[in-house]
Amino acid sequence: TKRIGTLHIRLIYKEVFMRVSEIMTQNPACCTPDSTLSDVARMMKDNDCGCIPVVNNRIEMKPVGTITDRDITI
Repeated sequence: TKRIGTLHIRLIYKEVFMRVSEIMTQNPACCTPDSTLSDVARMMKDNDCGCIPVVNNRIEMKPVGTITDRDITI
């Protein structure tokens, strides 16, 4: 039980004190609104992820949305 208690404390610490910057993916793969679904699905497979940010264009890279594996399959 002591180990479970310590593990529980560590999880609470992570939830309270961890910053997004510590675990986020920097420079993620991204697509544009005119990307094909097959290209995005390939990006997800190649990058082992289920969500790809959508940016307005490859120059400005302004986020305009996301597309998920669920969006593609449903």
